[in-house]
Amino acid sequence: MKTRFLVLIFLIVCSSNIFAQHKEPLVTDRPDATESAVTAGDGTLQIETGFIFEQFESISSNYTETNFHIATTLFRYGIGNDFELRLHGKIQTRKIESFNKSKVNYGLNNVSIGMKYHFYESSEGETKGAVLASFILPVGSSEFSSSSVEPAVLVALSEDLSELFSISTNFGGIYLNDDNEFVYLYSLALGIGITEKLEDLLNSLAVLKLPTFRNIFLMEDLLI
Repeated sequence: MKTRFLVLIFLIVCSSNIFAQHKEPLVTDRPDATESAVTAGDGTLQIETGFIFEQFESISSNYTETNFHIATTLFRYGIGNDFELRLHGKIQTRKIESFNKSKVNYGLNNVSIGMKYHFYESSEGETKGAVLASFILPVGSSEFSSSSVEPAVLVALSEDLSELFSISTNFGGIYLNDDNEFVYLYSLALGIGITEKLEDLLNSLAVLKLPTFRNIFLMEDLLI
């Protein structure tokens, strides 16, 4: 039997326009694995960071893998209303336990650079679409790095169900050069508006993103 769970701890967001009393809603892409279909906004530098804990366990093979993703930081810079540049990096600790033996690896994970293009929005703004393209650079520690650059592409769609609820989905893939294989990826997230008081505090609409479904562990590395 194999179990897997993902715990999202916290999110810190900074935007240059917050300090300029910018009133547009602030939409984040971290710390979950589902990207929004919204860009940062023209001239806005948005910094999102957090901590992710993951554990994989196989009772039948007496195997447990625990991963701590520390300072998973995403930089987003808006160019115009529909385009943004993105840079993502993180530090990772991995502990593997099997048959009373354990091994711990620690170091920098690969760094990703990319862009997001907001290509669609309905007339009333309820439905949105964006495409993300990125390159994962093999600059991380040997335990977490690939041997060459890996390209990835993702489509992000979102729908406002009401003033309180929204739903977002991603689908796309990444080409793994080491395995010579294109891996398909998907995710789904439910957004819940919190309170108007917190909205005033953040100078934006604060959204709590619930844990998402994803088909492989590479999702966090792809989505920058």
